Amino acid sequence: MIEGVQVPVYSQERLESLAQVMALEQFKLISPNPEKLVQAAPSLLQGNRGKDYVYLTRLGEGLGSLVGKTFTFWDQCGKVGKGKFGTVLAVDESGLTVGEKGELEALRDGVGLIPWRRKGVKARSVDLVHPVRCSLMLQFADLRGESPSLFLLHSVQEVVKHVEVDYVLADAGFLNFQVLREMPVKVVVRGKSGLKGFQQLSSLRLQESVRKVEDRTYVAYRELELDGLYYYDVVYVKDKERPRHFTFVTNFKGDPYTLAELYRLRWQIEEGFKVKKARIELVRKLRNKVFLFLYYTILDNAWNLFNRVVFGYVTPGKKFISFDSFIKLL
Repeated sequence: MIEGVQVPVYSQERLESLAQVMALEQFKLISPNPEKLVQAAPSLLQGNRGKDYVYLTRLGEGLGSLVGKTFTFWDQCGKVGKGKFGTVLAVDESGLTVGEKGELEALRDGVGLIPWRRKGVKARSVDLVHPVRCSLMLQFADLRGESPSLFLLHSVQEVVKHVEVDYVLADAGFLNFQVLREMPVKVVVRGKSGLKGFQQLSSLRLQESVRKVEDRTYVAYRELELDGLYYYDVVYVKDKERPRHFTFVTNFKGDPYTLAELYRLRWQIEEGFKVKKARIELVRKLRNKVFLFLYYTILDNAWNLFNRVVFGYVTPGKKFISFDSFIKLL
């Protein structure tokens, strides 16, 4: 649904049908019997010891075959229209923590771990964060695998073949100057204060820019071009919130207000990791944890797409139907 179109009214039967169709399309990526996964969805929210939980984790792929595999979701997520910033992606990664027993099981599966960090594998994700949050690519990577900056480059190069992208957002851990120059789209990366460009930037005077917009935003900034890239030091105050200080490196000349507004959207991918990991907090085995993280990624995608298609939901606004209510519809 494109913004501005009147939201249609659906019967309960129609809502249930739409919910199941969206979930089925997503689950086809990991199961030859997606109907069984959809049927088991409500019971998985009631705890981690039910028969459906045991059945699903046994049905799921082994850890060894999941690690290094990339799952793509753009067939569904790439058809949601544009928001006021166009189509915005965010890239991030998070480790799935395991105990000592999980570490031993992973080693038997041939997956290299870093035991003293209690981390099993990385969940790397490229998410559509505006106009709606939806994972476009998900990869379970060995901790000693490809660097974050190369993952950023390779994944975005693949996504833009299928989805029209306006901006990409990434945290400082993905910053690499050569990669930034090679990116096929506009990229905003959080900067590091120790970089040469920011040392030069700190000697410049702040320029003030009071934005006369509805949210009463105040912006003060410094800007520097160096070796074909742009460095920004931005002080940002929105409404009555506390002042925020951002440093950015971009591959394009941008408006400091827009850069700060864009980067606020990156929190959507952090929130997505937080919610999915919270749902599997009590799961002990790494094999089960990895499979269920993917399972909840699919449910989360289906839920957000449902809100977008049926109600015209736009992040970070109020969702019209809760996650639990969506699961009940299944």
